[in-house]
Amino acid sequence: MARFSYSTVGYGVFSLLGERYRMGRIEVFDSQDESGYQVHEGSYCMPFEAANQFESFIESIQTDLPIHFQIGDMGWCERECARDLGFTGPAEMKDEEKVKEFYRKKNEEYARQQGYKDWDDLIANSKFGTKKDPE
Repeated sequence: MARFSYSTVGYGVFSLLGERYRMGRIEVFDSQDESGYQVHEGSYCMPFEAANQFESFIESIQTDLPIHFQIGDMGWCERECARDLGFTGPAEMKDEEKVKEFYRKKNEEYARQQGYKDWDDLIANSKFGTKKDPE
């Protein structure tokens, strides 16, 4: 059995970055450390299309020597995510009104896909609508 093994732990992403990326940490375990906890960790931000492959790869690694790698940066991911979502840049993705507008459009599309006229129609006429007072 190799000395070092690796696992991934996903994070909840509560920003627009989570529309295109899965984020998490890579935990490094050392069989010579008796604590039972990871001895080191790193982070990752992967486009959804590659996240499963990346996580499977990391979790399949076992080495007798530790590893190190570094590629890209969060600024690059944020800029590309902003561009892909139709924002002018990362700062606009943090603008409360722009975020609200983005989700409103996304909700409108979802409502139409479900057969409703728009989001307001879905809310008013679905089981999630305003609760009516019993008469």
